[in-house]
Amino acid sequence: ALLKEKINLAATVASMAPADNPDLDESGRLLAEHLEKSLRALLGFCEIPQPKRARTEAEQAERNRFLADVIVVAVESGAVDYWADVRDYVHFEDSDGAVVNASFELRDREDDDDENPPPWTPMTIETIEAGIAKVKESGFQINGELLKYIITGDHGNDACDIDQPTSDVIVQAALFGEIRYG
Repeated sequence: ALLKEKINLAATVASMAPADNPDLDESGRLLAEHLEKSLRALLGFCEIPQPKRARTEAEQAERNRFLADVIVVAVESGAVDYWADVRDYVHFEDSDGAVVNASFELRDREDDDDENPPPWTPMTIETIEAGIAKVKESGFQINGELLKYIITGDHGNDACDIDQPTSDVIVQAALFGEIRYG
């Protein structure tokens, strides 16, 4: 909001003719015009955080189902099997058969050496949430198509487009903060 106020102020000053304001010469008007353009560009490139409202109980249940579905796809489709060992996979369904929670543990098989095997890392719906947030961060290196499917699924809490590659990326983002494999 403050940035938008500054843009409006700069636009007002830039639109003033020197006759409207004797204290504003042509160079001042040009400077205000440049400031307005710069602030507009900054606004376009910056993501202004909006306060998050708390989810209702129903919204949180829907969110949990989506996150659990990502886990189900990652494990049951074998999405991470080419680089990770998986154990202790469980999922819980409601009376309608919808998965409402899921978890598993994994370890990076590619980092394995006989003397110091990597630790087992729990993957929960909270971990998957963090992985999705990481994927959406500016600068995260990801294929545009995969990003589109992840953002669409995330926005609508709909796992229809979450497949092996997308669930693999989400798990890797949660575990490593980047895509290491695939």
